[in-house]
Amino acid sequence: MPILGPINACSAMGLTSSFGLKGGFDPDKDIILTLQASELKTSYDSFYKVLHGLKCGAKIHCGSWSMIGGYSGPPEGTVLTTIAYALLSPIIHQAYSVSTNIMDMRYGGNPGRHAIWSNSVAVQALSRNTNLILQNITNQVSGPCTEHILYETAAGMINIAVSGASFSIGTRSAGGRYPNHITPLEIKFAGETLKASTGLTREEANEIVKELLPKYENYLRTPFIGKSYRECYDKEGQPISQWMDIYQKIKEELDNYLKFGKF
Repeated sequence: MPILGPINACSAMGLTSSFGLKGGFDPDKDIILTLQASELKTSYDSFYKVLHGLKCGAKIHCGSWSMIGGYSGPPEGTVLTTIAYALLSPIIHQAYSVSTNIMDMRYGGNPGRHAIWSNSVAVQALSRNTNLILQNITNQVSGPCTEHILYETAAGMINIAVSGASFSIGTRSAGGRYPNHITPLEIKFAGETLKASTGLTREEANEIVKELLPKYENYLRTPFIGKSYRECYDKEGQPISQWMDIYQKIKEELDNYLKFGKF
């Protein structure tokens, strides 16, 4: 499997010093990440990254978040800018794959009903009418060892699966705001939910998500931070019983809809 990176390269210099060099990212299998500013903007820094990728013979992944409450305005505006960005990326940045992500600036995430709707419409439009390789991400605001992060994850992953995205990446636990507030268990849950949702119709998925939203949407602006990795896992690298119990509870609840089976 490829590595998408370097994730933390804030500049082209960070990318060129780690991609295609001995001991660094391998252009034969790894994918260069180039992120652009919102909305519909690029920079010389992005072009430098693209040129380095082309010189190395690497595949290029582009991404830019459209923001509800930002330059695009309401949810409908973010749908249009997301589609426009996805269509322009292969032309301007030679993108092999494209992120189609929408964020709600009011709470810094996207598991709320407006962002779920925007992401679903944008991805459906692109998957139906193009051959682009599309990535979509669920950006949770609650942290590990809470029921809320799993409900947020489930709603987002169900939406991604039925809307036609090509792939997703793990979770953004606690909105990425706190050190070490991410654990393997919620990522495992995200993957299981994504796979279990692939057989749903959009109508079935819509009814499930409508059941999930009331369980967490009132807390999106005041989320439960949860616990850090060190608090959630013991010295042997196993999740504590409290976290496992929450995971099993939510998974059993969703199993009535999704039929997880074994992955």
